[in-house]
Amino acid sequence: MREDYPANRRDNPLKILDYIAIILLIIGGLNWGLVGAADIDAVASLFGIGSIITRIIYILIALAALYYIFQWKDIHYRDCCGTSYPDDRRPPDSRSTMGNNR
Repeated sequence: MREDYPANRRDNPLKILDYIAIILLIIGGLNWGLVGAADIDAVASLFGIGSIITRIIYILIALAALYYIFQWKDIHYRDCCGTSYPDDRRPPDSRSTMGNNR
């Protein structure tokens, strides 16, 4: 590993849930790309149209998208800096400014 690589990133990689969400979002994106380009639903083709497994996969993909919507800043910060945002280190645009006249 390079010496200028941040030590805190080596010590604190992304959480496993982040990787699972990324994989599910890639599967969902590729599936929707196939649906749009060739009218092929790969998930339904593999597991059956309307099957419980197909529905579970679609639900997991939707949950992964929701997870990323609400966690993207923390995920980026963990990937870049190794830990979640401490409240005082959060970027200025995400801090509450009520009562602060700085």
